[in-house]
Formats: sequence, C-alpha cells, structure tokens
Amino acid sequence: MAKEKKERPVESGNYFVNPYAFINIDEECVRKPYESYENDVKDKLLTGYMVCKITTKTPIFIPNITEEYAFKERVGADKKSYDFFSYDDISGEDRTDKYSKPIIPGSEIRGVIRSAYEAAFNGCMSSVDLERDLYKRTNEPKNPGSLIRRNGKWVIKPADSKTIKDVNEEEIKAVKEGQGVFVNNINSKNRYVKYKDIVFKSPEIINGYIHKGEEFGNRKCYSVFIDKNNEEEFEVDNECVDRLRKVLKLYRDERINIKLRERKEAGNDKATWFDGYEIKNDDEYKDGEQILIYYSSDKKYLSPSCITKEVFMNKIEDILINQGNHVPCNKIDNICEACYLFGMVGENNDNSLNGKIRFTDAEAIGEEDYRNYFGPIIGLKELASPKISATEFYMKRPEEANKSGVLWNYDYYIDRHKNKKEDPKNERIFINNPKIRGRKFYWHSDQTKDVKLSETSIRSCVIRPVGDKKEFVFKVYFNNLPKDLLTKLIWVMSIENDEAHCHKIGRGKPIGFGSIKIKVKEIMTRKIEIEGDKIKYSVTPLHYESLDFSIIDKESKSIKEFLKITDFENKPSCVDYPKVENVEEKDKEKQSNEESYRWFMANREFPVDNCEISPIKQAIYKELPEILDENITLPIYRYESINNSNKKNKVNNNYQNRKKHSVGKQKNSNNKRLTYKPFVEKFKDLNLDEE
Repeated sequence: MAKEKKERPVESGNYFVNPYAFINIDEECVRKPYESYENDVKDKLLTGYMVCKITTKTPIFIPNITEEYAFKERVGADKKSYDFFSYDDISGEDRTDKYSKPIIPGSEIRGVIRSAYEAAFNGCMSSVDLERDLYKRTNEPKNPGSLIRRNGKWVIKPADSKTIKDVNEEEIKAVKEGQGVFVNNINSKNRYVKYKDIVFKSPEIINGYIHKGEEFGNRKCYSVFIDKNNEEEFEVDNECVDRLRKVLKLYRDERINIKLRERKEAGNDKATWFDGYEIKNDDEYKDGEQILIYYSSDKKYLSPSCITKEVFMNKIEDILINQGNHVPCNKIDNICEACYLFGMVGENNDNSLNGKIRFTDAEAIGEEDYRNYFGPIIGLKELASPKISATEFYMKRPEEANKSGVLWNYDYYIDRHKNKKEDPKNERIFINNPKIRGRKFYWHSDQTKDVKLSETSIRSCVIRPVGDKKEFVFKVYFNNLPKDLLTKLIWVMSIENDEAHCHKIGRGKPIGFGSIKIKVKEIMTRKIEIEGDKIKYSVTPLHYESLDFSIIDKESKSIKEFLKITDFENKPSCVDYPKVENVEEKDKEKQSNEESYRWFMANREFPVDNCEISPIKQAIYKELPEILDENITLPIYRYESINNSNKKNKVNNNYQNRKKHSVGKQKNSNNKRLTYKPFVEKFKDLNLDEE
C-alpha cells in the first residue's frame, strides 16, 4: 500500500506575482501578399533613419561570450562568469579590474522590438519551434506489458510486473534489459519476487523478462515482467510507438533531465538514462521481437517506466493553426505586418524575405570612465527554463473542463469530481481544440533575491551588469516603408512616448533585470531624385508630432495587455517564482534546485470540495491569472498536518490584501517571509571582498 500522506497544502496568506504572463493570440493573424502593403502608397514610401536613446531603468545584462570565466580570480574557475558585452575579445583575461565600453547588440534590440510588434499588432509567432514536442509528467501509474513486432504491426501483450527484492547490484549489471529468465516460487498475490529465486543463465523455460528501471528516490528499481496469458494482445499504431521513442529521448536530454546533467557534471561523461533500453526503427525488428513497456489505460501512451512523461498527440503547429493561425509566415504572398517589416525565412529561397528595417548596435554614452557604467559583480542562481509542460500556466483551461477539480494537458483532461457521470475506468476525456495562452512577456520589477557569491553553485552564473540610469544611443534605418507601418513601429519602440512604459532586454528578466526605456529622439527621411543629369539627395526631418497615432487601436485586448505588462511605473510588487513556505531544513536544497516544483505539486494536491485528490490523483487548484485581471496574484502555499488543516482555516484571504500586491507603486510589505531588496540596496550590501 502507498504510504499515507500526513500533510496537505494550505494557503499561507502571503501572495506572489508570477514573473511572466501571456499576451493573448485570440484574434486571427492577418496576412496578405507582400505587394499589398505598398500598392496604394508606392509614391509615398519613406526611407531614412531614426536616432534612438535607451535609458536603463534597472541593471541589464548581455554576456560577452568570448570568455566564460571572466572573473575566475574573484570566484574561481569552477563557476562560469561573464562580463558585459563589448567589442573587445576578452578570451583568456581576468576581468575583475578591467572594463570595456558596454554595447547592446542591434540583434538584441531587434528581437525585443519584433516580439513587441508581433504581440501588439497580432503578428505570427515567428520564433516558435514547430518541431518541439508537447509533453508532461503524469502521476498516474501505467500498466506493464510487452510491445511486440508481429506481422509488420505493433501489438501489446499485458503482463504483471513484480519488484525484485535483495538485488545483487554487481551481478545484475551483466543482465541485459529484457533478458528472459525463469522465476521460481511465483505467487500471484505478492508484488515482489526474491533475487535468489530467479534463474538468469540459460533457463530451460522462460516465464519472465528483466526490466531495469531508473533511480527512484535513493534506490534503483529492478522488476520482472510475467506475461498474463489470460489476457489478449491488442494492436497499437506506429505513432504511439514514435511517441515512446520521443519519451526516451526526453529522458536522455540533459537540458530537461536535471539528474542526468548532475551525473555528467559529477564526472560521468558516459552517463545515460534507461541504460540498455533501445527502440530501433520498425524495419530493424524481427517478427516476434519485443520491448518491455508500460501503457496507459486508454492504450494511447507508452513509456519505459510506470510513472513517467507523456508525449502528446496534439502538436504546437496544429494548436496554432486552430488558434488564429499564428504559425510563422513562410510564403511571400501571405505574410503578416511583422514579417513584412522584419523579414522572414521562407519555405524555400524564393520565399525568404529581407527586412525593411535595420538596427545598429547601441553604444553607451555619458561616462568617461568605463567602470562607472557597471554595478558590482554579482551571482545569479540558475534560472528556471520555460516549462511548457506547466499547463496551468501555459495553457488555457479547456472549454469542456470549465470547472474546478480537473487536471488538463494538451490532449485530455481528467475530472476528479466524485459524482461525475463518466466511467471511472476511463477518466481521460480528450480535448477537441486545446489552446495556449499566448506570447510570453515578463512583468517589470525593481526587486531581486539576495545572492552572495559564496552561495552560487557550479550551475549558477556570476555576472557584472550595467547599472540603472545609464544611457545608450542607436539608429534604426528604414527603407521604403508605408507611413502607417512606420508610425506603428515608432509607437511600439517608444510605447506611448512616456516615461512609464518600458521594454525588457537581456538576461535575468524574471528577477528584475533588463528594464529599459527607448525614446525616438530624431526621425530623418531621405529622398534621392534625378533632375536632368544630376542626382539630388535631400534629408528632411519627420516630426514625431506629425505622426497619426490614432491608428493604434487602444481598445484591442492585445494592446491593453501590452500596455499593462510594460508599465514600469505601476509594476506589481512581490514578483517571484512560485514557492512553498515552511520548507523543512532537509528539503531546502531540494526546493532551491527544483525551483518552483514544490509549488506546482501543492497546487495539484490542494483539497477541492467534492473531489478525490491525492498525490496520485491530482487536480489544478489555481491557474495563472490573465494580464488584465484586477487581481494577478497567486497564493504561496505551506504544508500543514492533516489534523491541523481540518480545523477552521485562519488564513487571511481578504481580497484587498491580495489586491495590493497586484499593481501599483512599490510599497513596504509586511510579508517578512519574502527576502527581497531593491537593486540599489542590494549593490550597497554586497560584500565585494568576500571570498
């Protein structure tokens, strides 16, 4: 029996704002042929340049990757450390006492402005990876079986899986995955067999097959599969087996599998996952050859372990096509405004398109001594990578599941209500039209976690950022642009041309880095005319006030969301990754390493009225608020003993207490559990002499 859980999550009374939110893609992406953008205004197209100024509102950081250990004398050679980007090749240098003129690459600025333009004016999602598999870990156990190649098709023969006890770790290393064995003393009521009862070498009769699992907790699991002769085989399609291959590939990707990465960092370069477990191409299998697998109750998902990841049938491309057709443009006769302006990579050379605008690098101005541009050398903890598998944040709740007490992903949802009418043996209800939330943007913040250099690990990063209130200048050249699109471009760059609305650039955006204000200082248009045998060149100012910004639809949902999330003056407080309070001392390192994992677990184990919820049977309690919601906070959880949580909950759920964290000027918070400091205070408190 599973060990009874003695704790359950409750709301602590403290709240946070997730570092990112999404600008919707609910409207159709508007496309038209390239020529259509110019047909009506061919004699009015504008060519010229803009002079722009960047002012940093918080420290920013863009790495100079010519040296990955720039401060090795300061922090050691075991931690990667980077200086800010410059034109200097700093390879081999220690930069602790050296400074270069900071540069913001034009490519960085271009990427920021393109993303903003696509979001504000409903362009395609040009940078999305259509080949990326959608997947998610599921806590529901799967059933053991043998996947067999039979007459050119795949079939599954159900099996029993029995854990092997008292394993001889040295001997079993020589046993191959799927090796046939004879098991003595099989008791159908027991969930295990003893290692000494298994005949490995040349058994006269084979009645079981060895499956070598991966680490679970502090132990490695070995089991023996025994065929269920009283159950019939059933067929599965090739796509189902292809998804099994992808599951195995995910486990062997150290960017995704943290434990595998830790093994390699510990010096085991040949480390892998599910060692010896291979899935060949279909035509490489002989008739009757088999693989040991686990399968879901609906027979659509296969995996190499009982509790595992699932790769979904729905693809990101299909979702984007069904959700406003926001796939990247790839044909010149059918492009969105953003691709017309910035260019695109087409499906072939004839359909590729150069952009109409070009960004120069931004050079720092205003300081004679380069060191005055920089803040102190600081440490950053390893930031969480985007996890599209967190469906309560990245995905909209399916319309079919519009109620609490359900769990959902990109293929199906599960209803946990005890009085549901569905067959309890088939809990999965497949979704007709899954939807993602949209384009990811980060909230502004002037807070960060205190990170001392002595607390950084080998997976942390040490950096020297440019400080706040520093200025850079750059130019944007435009060629044959319709005036309305130039107007939109200028509006997106300067965002209302006020001090409040800012972009984010570079690294560390989730923890407050990267807020910048861009202002267009000068617009010049250029004309080249031929008069007789002479070429006449003229440059004329285009005044900002002459542009018609009424073409910007301020009532559109995407513009409203864009303006709210870029509002630096009214940024939310308590911006932080999800976390859980009152973590036991022994679990603090785990929470630090696994980032927000514990919060998501608590959010799926939170008690919901009239629902069957457990560590295995989960449901989503809270989902990510939308940008325009009045209250954009989420609860910080803590774990309580089940006896205590049955008492009256005294947590303060007052709405106004949550609302004050959602938006507004930075205020002193009574939330003493959150240890943040503004960047200025952080720089003052850092002990630069600390070893």
